[in-house]
Amino acid sequence: MADYSSYRTEIDPTDRQKKILDKNFDACRKIFNLYLSRAMEQYDKTGKYENVEEFVDWFYKIYMRSQKLSCGFPRGFNNVSIKKVCRNVNIIMDRYASRKIGRPRSKSEKYGRASLYFANIKSRHEYISCERHRIYAPGFGGIRLKEKGYIPFDNKRVRIVSGFISEHLGRYYISVNVDNRG
Repeated sequence: MADYSSYRTEIDPTDRQKKILDKNFDACRKIFNLYLSRAMEQYDKTGKYENVEEFVDWFYKIYMRSQKLSCGFPRGFNNVSIKKVCRNVNIIMDRYASRKIGRPRSKSEKYGRASLYFANIKSRHEYISCERHRIYAPGFGGIRLKEKGYIPFDNKRVRIVSGFISEHLGRYYISVNVDNRG
């Protein structure tokens, strides 16, 4: 059985990495709002809404083609992030349908907290690794850690499985799930 630990620390991305992160945060927010608006519209009409797989298929096959790939989504946008955002919307819609929460609202660009999920992508051989002072996330390269040595970096004993990068009040944070191999 896997033994997982979680770590969260502040990161210090370069200006280029900040621009990439901000584009990805914006893309996640747009997908969240798009899926939520479609799901709410369907739920109001029929009492049902499409699941994550149906939305992702529609998103790639119809929406992206109709927008001619120029709808503000960064090139090489992480497919894992799209599915995670859609799963979050699905959880919200399930809670709304069971009357546990009120009507959900879309994420605001001005007030919303930005977050981005990433994971090891074995099919593209993109893996997350860590050094004492830097973490390597798929699509972002090496990002400097402000708290050096906090995240375990012995690749023989630990493996970073997945993580989140978030931004709050101009500061960037990374949260990772680590599998302790023993």
